[in-house]
Amino acid sequence: MDLVLEKNSLEAIELTEQLSQGLLGEEHFHLLCLRFLELVCAPKCPEAFEFARTTLAPFGNVPKYVEKIQVKSESLFLFSK
Repeated sequence: MDLVLEKNSLEAIELTEQLSQGLLGEEHFHLLCLRFLELVCAPKCPEAFEFARTTLAPFGNVPKYVEKIQVKSESLFLFSK
């Protein structure tokens, strides 16, 4: 939790992957979305797009995540104005 509060989502993702070995599911998804937002806000848009394409895209095949991706995208768009 401290890593998330320190805006260090990449390290939080690595740690949770080591400890959970893929068992986190939705929490893991939220950490990945946080990483994407950090890259966009950095602004590191090329890295953000690559991260979305390679890491978040598979979640687009899971219905419960599609709506969450849409909501997060809309929120990002609204707050970027």
